[in-house]
Amino acid sequence: MRIEKIIIKNFRIYKDVEINFNQQNNDIHLLIGKNGMGKTTFLNAINWCLYNKEPHSYKDSNSSSSLPILNLSHIDHKEDVDISVEIKVSSKNSKLSFKRVEKYKANNSTPYMNSLTVEEKASNGETYRYKGEDANLMVDTFVPEAIREFFFFDGEQLDTYFEDQKADNVKNNIFMLSHIDVLDNMADKLNKRESYYKKEAGKLNPDIDDIVGEIQDLETSKSTQEEELKELEKQTNNAFDIWNKLNVELSGIPDMDELNEERNTKEAELDKVNNKIDSKREVIQEYTFNSSAVILLNNAINEVEGILEDIDDELPPAIDEEELRKSLGQGKCTSCDQHLSDDAITYITNLLNDYRLSSMESKMLLNLKTPINTFKRDISNYPKQINSYVELLNNLFDEKDKIELELADIEKKFVGRDDEKIVSKFKKLKKMKQIYDDGRDEIPRIRVSLENMEKEIKRLYKKLEDAKIDSEVELELLGKQKICHEAIEIINHTMKEIMDITKEDIEEFTRTTFFNLIWKQETYSNIEIDEDYVLKLIHKLTNDNAIGSASAAERQLVALAFTLGVHSISGFKAPLLIDTPLARVSDDNRVNFAKVLLEISNDKQMILILTPDEFSENIQPIFEKAPKFEIEILEEEYMTNIVEVE
Repeated sequence: MRIEKIIIKNFRIYKDVEINFNQQNNDIHLLIGKNGMGKTTFLNAINWCLYNKEPHSYKDSNSSSSLPILNLSHIDHKEDVDISVEIKVSSKNSKLSFKRVEKYKANNSTPYMNSLTVEEKASNGETYRYKGEDANLMVDTFVPEAIREFFFFDGEQLDTYFEDQKADNVKNNIFMLSHIDVLDNMADKLNKRESYYKKEAGKLNPDIDDIVGEIQDLETSKSTQEEELKELEKQTNNAFDIWNKLNVELSGIPDMDELNEERNTKEAELDKVNNKIDSKREVIQEYTFNSSAVILLNNAINEVEGILEDIDDELPPAIDEEELRKSLGQGKCTSCDQHLSDDAITYITNLLNDYRLSSMESKMLLNLKTPINTFKRDISNYPKQINSYVELLNNLFDEKDKIELELADIEKKFVGRDDEKIVSKFKKLKKMKQIYDDGRDEIPRIRVSLENMEKEIKRLYKKLEDAKIDSEVELELLGKQKICHEAIEIINHTMKEIMDITKEDIEEFTRTTFFNLIWKQETYSNIEIDEDYVLKLIHKLTNDNAIGSASAAERQLVALAFTLGVHSISGFKAPLLIDTPLARVSDDNRVNFAKVLLEISNDKQMILILTPDEFSENIQPIFEKAPKFEIEILEEEYMTNIVEVE
């Protein structure tokens, strides 16, 4: 879909405006106007028409959300007056007109009616009109309100996207785009029904009531820990981004470069030593655990060894059992070829029987010799081996102490400076690093705890299934509870699969788009999006998340690529409107970013709202063929017009 025309009447400073967005080479259109002349109002007019809301704040002193929505030329109107905004949209199969009207009676500043009407002209020539809830549903076919921020937004959001745009909010929007919210609602309702059936069954059977109580307690604890994990992951990621950004800022101070580089080197060394310490501790714990059983059984092992030595002479002689059995089978001796008498047959048979019994016992005893010897050797080697591990660990601790002392000396040089800003940044950097390190240590522990809880909950559900059932009513209730539980598991599994696929699709689209458009090909190696939709821009040299230290233009490009990634999976082919997209970038970056916007307009309609400063000389040639509109103040300063310019 694309916007063909926008008509605005009496909406704030726009008294009578009509703009035609005719497609030429690239489908990109520029609205150019100074601050305070209605750029943000234009964006709000579109949102007001579709959603009856004005989400974008007014940044200039001449406009304020406290002013009436009705154009000031009608503030003392003696006749009835209307406010209206109409957006005409075209697609392959139809043409749509979204028109919101707010009506005022003469001499009354309070509207008595506000309504949205949608008119659809289908490809078959028929015309359909929608009002009320039907009209809102038609808006959802264009751009649903829940995801409007991905289509109509202030350009400042591009620069602060990964600070202001909360991952939770993004994830919730993706939920809606993928229609997972429908499954989530189903799971919520089934959870309530399952709880009801469990409680009712528990009333009939105290044993079941106890199991149900344990399950509910565990599920409550699990839910609490999941929230804690979510918050901790958010704090940890945020701390890392701030740490990374501050680190770059400190490195950018001329006389601090060498000192900061030395500090980074020492911190990297400290991280390596800490990893070695953790690894060595795990080795010691595993070795001690594996050796503990043998050491604790040392006395028993010595006793068995003594028994084996005592009976060594009493073990039965070796005989060729196979040859004796062959002789019995043939009725003659296999060695001398003589026939066996009855007495010989009886003797050999008894000999084989006695040997079988004694041989089984002797084999069992003989089989113990090898492991006993191994155990004795392991017990003997344990002190030497554990001492060698401890010595290595102590050496690592000494190395750690040495690096920490060197780091402390470097930190004194930072803190001892006269520049309070540098000192403040360094202290904050150190705090963020500590928060990040603590989170990195704590997150795996919580995840293990959640896994254990999940296993215990599954065990209790199995116990619930096996519980004694005393009545048909109880059987029916537990049967319904089981159906609900299994349905919830299927829904949760389905939701995870859909979210995983959706995330992978957005991640791949964002990565491909970014690296196709980025002008610094050798700086970054990858873009990653985690399960909570926290986006990471991976630096090629450090392999760290560099989103916090990227330039404003690079951050905006990542945000734009991500936004287009969301567009790609949304199913909505709506245009992209951006207010002041180039305000925070300059020079070559501005030129590069402008080229990116022009290239994107090959596949998607883009409407850019620029200040004259943004529409600078270096980007004017890029947008030479794009239709341009000028926002101008009329004689009355509270009235603005938009006119197309050559």
